[in-house]
Amino acid sequence: MLKITGALLCCLCLASVRAGAADAGNPAAIAAKAEIMVVRVTMNLEDKGDLFVWRTPDLDYLVKLEDLKAIGLKEAAGAVVVLEGEPYVSLRSLPGIRFAFEEKGLRLNIMADPDLLPSQALNLRSDNRIRGVIPQNSSVFFNYALTAARNDVLPGTGSSFSGEAGWRIGDYLVMSNGNTVRDANGRSKFVRLMTNATYDDRDNLRRTVAGDFFTPSRQFSNGINLGGISVSKLYGLNPYLTSFPMQSISGSVATPTDLDVYLDGQRIRSEKLRPGEFELKDLLAYGGARNVQVVLRDAFGRVQEINYSFYFTDQPLRQGLHEYSYNLGALRRNFGLASNQYGPAAFSVFHRYGFNDAVTLGLRAEGTKGFYNTGPLATVVLGSAGVLNLALAASSLDTLKGGASSVNYNYQAQRWSLGMSLRRDWGDYASLGDPPTLSNRKYEGNISASYYLKRYGSISVGHSVFSARTEQPAPALTPLQSLSILGAGGSRRASTLSYGVSLISGRLSLQSSLSHVTEGTSRNEVFVGLIFYPDKDYSVASNYFGDKESHTTSDELVKTQPVGEGLGYVLSANRATGNLEAATQLAASVQYNAPLAIVRGEFGRRPFSGQSHDDYRVSVAGGVAYVDGELALGRPVTESFGIVKVGELPGVGVAVNGQPIGKTNARGKLFVPTLTPYFDNDVSIDPETVPIEYAIPATVKKISPSLRSGAVINFGVTKIQAFTGKLEMQQAGNTKPVEFQEFSITVKGKRLTLLTGRGGEFYVENLLPGTYSTTVLADGKPCDFELVIPQSDETFVELGKSVCRVRP
Repeated sequence: MLKITGALLCCLCLASVRAGAADAGNPAAIAAKAEIMVVRVTMNLEDKGDLFVWRTPDLDYLVKLEDLKAIGLKEAAGAVVVLEGEPYVSLRSLPGIRFAFEEKGLRLNIMADPDLLPSQALNLRSDNRIRGVIPQNSSVFFNYALTAARNDVLPGTGSSFSGEAGWRIGDYLVMSNGNTVRDANGRSKFVRLMTNATYDDRDNLRRTVAGDFFTPSRQFSNGINLGGISVSKLYGLNPYLTSFPMQSISGSVATPTDLDVYLDGQRIRSEKLRPGEFELKDLLAYGGARNVQVVLRDAFGRVQEINYSFYFTDQPLRQGLHEYSYNLGALRRNFGLASNQYGPAAFSVFHRYGFNDAVTLGLRAEGTKGFYNTGPLATVVLGSAGVLNLALAASSLDTLKGGASSVNYNYQAQRWSLGMSLRRDWGDYASLGDPPTLSNRKYEGNISASYYLKRYGSISVGHSVFSARTEQPAPALTPLQSLSILGAGGSRRASTLSYGVSLISGRLSLQSSLSHVTEGTSRNEVFVGLIFYPDKDYSVASNYFGDKESHTTSDELVKTQPVGEGLGYVLSANRATGNLEAATQLAASVQYNAPLAIVRGEFGRRPFSGQSHDDYRVSVAGGVAYVDGELALGRPVTESFGIVKVGELPGVGVAVNGQPIGKTNARGKLFVPTLTPYFDNDVSIDPETVPIEYAIPATVKKISPSLRSGAVINFGVTKIQAFTGKLEMQQAGNTKPVEFQEFSITVKGKRLTLLTGRGGEFYVENLLPGTYSTTVLADGKPCDFELVIPQSDETFVELGKSVCRVRP
């Protein structure tokens, strides 16, 4: 009997399985047994709204494929059944999915593994776009400076002139400058300095220069003056773009979660995360080793803290970024003394590439006829242990061969730092110049460490050493080749202990150091310096420096020079005493930034041949600029410039990035010669200085000019002049108000619609004087009239009654 019963149960189970299998491929059978229902759906505790689902007898739930994607599933790789022409997916068949149904509230709660849900990326850094207006118009400027000087040593009074002119056309800049000098016979002559044409490709951060330019100075490469062509990758064309590596953090959460990010204990970002994977991108900080803490608080109140150690540095490049400068031309000779003396052809190049965020490699080379110098560069981020910079160089100057190597290591933490560097030169190492410069250095190194004591200041120690070859090289150069020698003879060692502290809420600063120097003989040197800031515009400094044989004291009073109009000055006195004599030097400089020029005076008293001699210098500098039909006179254009227009209102205060620049003149204009190129400059006007009857569309304009470019910054301030009147209609000798009707007039080709109110009253602003013919519907009939606007300086003008006549 038991065997028969077991056999029957096996048959029933097998039949059930076969029936289920048959139903899986038979939508009609599934639809016949399942029930369709409307349920409230949640996905990882997030409410997704009401959906239609099918519930099978075995309590599986079939959800439309497009609904699963709409509520957040990236993929629905489960069993699919087509019901009523739509694909449905079995929740039970989906891997990584758990669900539960609440019968009471008809709620279907679905929980998915975070990797099945859409990922989200949060940028922890603000947008790196330039937001200011980039002027593309043409502009011209000219700067001048006139200087007169006199001293007691040389008889007579000397005078000089300096000039600079530039023409900006969109992304192109043509510029030249020069000054007068005295030749060997004492005659004055004008010498051209730099003339070039520059093209800035701000989209691709590339600058091309044709003409005169200085090459960039880098490890083993001196900056040289060439006349030729230069192509450089210049990240400064977008100062808001970060070219060095930033950090990223990734993770996942199963439920809606509150995220807090802390940098060294300071909260820098708070976000609400959706369920799924997340990535915190572009975490940016400065100062070397920093601790980052991520705090996650889920929907159930559970808290998870994750700590990271990162090293932030601006020395390497971000992965995939290039930095380069390719320069080819002829060496300038007697720069500043002769206008057009060029020597042999020369080149100077470097190129760096970020292979990843930890390794940046590069190559540099320079050369001229009979000479070359080349070698590799490397910057390596050692995880959170600091940054290592390596460089090698090999040079050849005719028969003279040499090499050099350099190793630099830096580590910076929140409260302490460590730095080490070592350079070694071999053989007859030389660098590019006119003529090439032969190094007499054997080796040079230094090591330093500092510690920040919070309220008690900072302390640092350092040791440096320099050793030079005492023997001179015996060059075997061709008659056309020459060289200069750098660092001939001697060695020097110095150990230094330094301490600095800020007192009285930052208003007093103390700096001190004690050094032991060995340079042939040994000596101890002491330095003590104090700087006191009575307020933001003034500072008083007093310093002492001395050793066993000599002492120097100096005192200085500074009135900070305003960016805009205003007075600044520096008064200083230095007294040096030694074994033989004492000497006192006095110096004073005063500068006034006037609306139309900079006026500067200088005085100096110094010892000469046992007597005191006085120097005097007076200078006047100014600029002229033209852009968009506007001509302006003012102080010299230092970087970029703007002409601010505030209607025709005089005396309106203008500031740039919060710094007062000046006030508008009688025509409502102000010349601003100090805009910072490529940055967003916030040019603002003071609304308190604008009369109340004027409308101010905006008080701040944001502008991002190119180098030496100009722009008209028009604030569009207009005087508000209101006109009120009444409109009446005349018909059969009677008049009555035209109420609640529209009529239109044409002003400067634009249609302006007005509306009458109760009693036929109407109101309009800022109409030009004149007569405006128009028509209004009165009692459903066209009614013609003329609106007369008189010439008036009043803010409110009463027009009286205007009468329209109904067309017959």
